Amino acid sequence: MGARLERVLRARGVQKISPLALELGVNESCISRWRRGGAISTDNAIRLCRALDISLDWLLSGRGHMDQHKGRAVSDREFLLLARMRSLPEKVRETLLSLLETISDDT
Repeated sequence: MGARLERVLRARGVQKISPLALELGVNESCISRWRRGGAISTDNAIRLCRALDISLDWLLSGRGHMDQHKGRAVSDREFLLLARMRSLPEKVRETLLSLLETISDDT
């Protein structure tokens, strides 16, 4: 995590950590420890991500990219399709999924 935190601090133009520490309500030594890869509580990680406008998943695990939280995982049409599928009875959903599998096998 330390390397990712260093990267985002550079990307966001954070040169002094004292204002960030003040915003987070922590000591500067906490941020210095995090930069070296030290442990961070979930609450502090969430506050840090909000302050720096970065993805929590990216900060903690390295998955994705720092700005992935800004994008939508699915399009509007895909979201609508998912919502409609979820509202259907289980048997109908299973039938539709079988049909989709058959169609994709034919193409």
